[in-house]
Amino acid sequence: TGVLSHGLREIVTAAEAIARRSPAVLHLEGVNGRSVLETLRWYLDTSSDRDVNGDGLWETSNLWEGAWDNKIAPMFRDTPIDMWVAALRSSDPAEIARFTDAHRRPATTMVEQAAYARAMCAMGRLAASAGDLATAAWADRQATHAITVVRARQWNASTGTYRDWDTTSEALNDADCLD
Repeated sequence: TGVLSHGLREIVTAAEAIARRSPAVLHLEGVNGRSVLETLRWYLDTSSDRDVNGDGLWETSNLWEGAWDNKIAPMFRDTPIDMWVAALRSSDPAEIARFTDAHRRPATTMVEQAAYARAMCAMGRLAASAGDLATAAWADRQATHAITVVRARQWNASTGTYRDWDTTSEALNDADCLD
């Protein structure tokens, strides 16, 4: 995690653009000698460090990883948004990292899970079109798992809305999800 986005939406965009073209593009050499398809799979595999609580989903730990600037998020319970903004105005990367580490409060946000599931569905389509059935099956399992967990855990029946999951308190966030 860090100041820059993790790129899920870009993966979806790339996958859809590639799918419209020849699947042969997926076999071209990409990063570090990997094919484009292998590079996308590598990225999704290595991004699993975003799963801070072991539930198989990606958590958001700081302000720039999700859409927390538009709602009341678990991280703002202990550290108001104006403190986050002040810290981010610092041009010192070490200070930003220190503040982030000290005030991190991971949550499983709806916006991240929607992007993750879409990325995995796109990855599954890409892999299938390239003949990589093992990767297609893996991506389909990941997408199905994310959707299953969110439906079971993050639905608030009393309000009829989905809510973000606060991994620190292991409970639904007390604010409706605006995503």
